[in-house]
Amino acid sequence: MQPLSFNCKRDSKGFSLVELMVAISISLVLLIGLIQIFISSKRSYTIQDSIARMQENGRYAVGLLTKDLRLAGYMGGNADITTISGNHPPIEADGNCGGLNDPRWGRMIARSVFGINDGLTDYTGCITAAGASPQPNDYLSGDVLVIRYARPTQLVLANEVNIGGYYLYSSLSYGEITLLDKNEVITLNTIDPDDTPITYNKLESYAYYVGHKNGDCNGIETAVPALQRLALSTTGTPEKQEIIRGVENLQAQYGEDSNNDGSPNQYLDAQNVTNWNSIKSVRLWLLIRDECPSAGYTNTNTYVMGDSNLIANDNFRRHLYTTTVLLRNNEGI
Repeated sequence: MQPLSFNCKRDSKGFSLVELMVAISISLVLLIGLIQIFISSKRSYTIQDSIARMQENGRYAVGLLTKDLRLAGYMGGNADITTISGNHPPIEADGNCGGLNDPRWGRMIARSVFGINDGLTDYTGCITAAGASPQPNDYLSGDVLVIRYARPTQLVLANEVNIGGYYLYSSLSYGEITLLDKNEVITLNTIDPDDTPITYNKLESYAYYVGHKNGDCNGIETAVPALQRLALSTTGTPEKQEIIRGVENLQAQYGEDSNNDGSPNQYLDAQNVTNWNSIKSVRLWLLIRDECPSAGYTNTNTYVMGDSNLIANDNFRRHLYTTTVLLRNNEGI
């Protein structure tokens, strides 16, 4: 038997240069396809995440304003605000905010709902209009909506308050506003001893507006609109609070009961309201904008909001929310 013989050169031959180039080309095509699928998936995820975030912000903003409007005018156990006094008595409502040290603004409870149409008017002492270079908390655009009520979390005598500020003690025929420090124990103070208070409530005053915040979009500083508000501090003076980013415009119209039948029969812009106690409902528009522009997307939509229209011509996605809220407690005495 003859031994087996091998041709080493022929049997060990590998791929030719042409075959390698074909294989590399096919691999590159497949790799490019995978990269395009990845980029497309990432872009789709980014868009969906952006839309979901706008929807979440919009629902939260509408829910917050709706809740506050439904509470507007609630003053504990006392429906007659003319009987409320105390060591910090109510102040006649005049539509002003004298400054961030103004102790009067939070006690204008006779006007539980108030608005300013597309501007600041007499609120410039508390809210600064944005200039050429807007600063954080500066007013950008839209209406100012003011809401006041006593928070319906009832306290009792000898409780310690969790947070300082104005508190309302009220019975069916008497009421008193007092300023308490954090952890201060609730006492009767000067309430009529023959008419013991039945509720102790934290007094709240809010002025909602669209302000300016500095944001970051892929390392680039970007002006981001945000829903902001004035609220009562622990000392009973106004302080600025950021609520939620992405709210670009707030518009409100007010349902007036002009024939005293208990229902609104016309909607007015704020400057046309002559008697705020006749307002029975509020119609709201909230325009929500993405915080960062979307590459490859152009927005040319027109958004109609009461007496204000916004014609977009940029790369930001937007969504408009609208609702009408019935005021449960805004009754003139």
